Amino acid sequence: MSTKSNVLTSLESCRGEFISGAELAERSGVSRNAVWKAVNELRSEGYPIESVNNKGYRLGEDSNIISEEGIRLFLNKKKTDSVTIIVYKELDSTNNEAKKQLIFREDTFCHGTVIAAERQLAGRGHDGSSFDSPEGGIYLSIILEPSKMKQGKQSVAEYIAGCVKSTLEESLDIKLSVKNKSRIYQGKKKICGILTEGIVDMETGKAINYIAGIGILLEDIKTDNAITRNELIARLVESIL
Repeated sequence: MSTKSNVLTSLESCRGEFISGAELAERSGVSRNAVWKAVNELRSEGYPIESVNNKGYRLGEDSNIISEEGIRLFLNKKKTDSVTIIVYKELDSTNNEAKKQLIFREDTFCHGTVIAAERQLAGRGHDGSSFDSPEGGIYLSIILEPSKMKQGKQSVAEYIAGCVKSTLEESLDIKLSVKNKSRIYQGKKKICGILTEGIVDMETGKAINYIAGIGILLEDIKTDNAITRNELIARLVESIL
């Protein structure tokens, strides 16, 4: 891990509390000057990091930036240690990116690979429709291998929708409904769209990979429960895997 990644992991794990520069340096195995540079780089990326003499650095409790480091803090390490997580500021579409990774880096990107973005520039829905993906939501795709899935007799689309619905309901203490197997509503308001695509072996006609694209419009959800996007993504990943 890079110094920046190590520093961010430490700050995320102690969110809202001060950590001295010396402790951050020791945890990261670098100098305090290297920590200072890493903190400034994180600040330039939008992280609200406070610094106070004789106290150190503190990541604001209201920080809600999606990061691999932040997601991993909430994952069961034994079950998901091998999961690859890639986070982008923006993408045309997380599903498109997943397809590219499968085509060009098939041996690296496999079951459980997570691709997330702060926003999508060309999010896609069903039948070629667009999916509006403003900042503040959750947009991710998970690469899945049929032989490693646990959906039972359900279709892949039904399984993914069920996992997302139950995770959102439990995490946000809300009641939701699923329509057309891939659209999740809170009352009459659509708050989530799911696009599941398959990569097919042309010789056998069987799916060798699925890509589950999930778009959640968090700002449209009515809830009193506060949860960071990193934690919610971690819960979604664990539920599906």
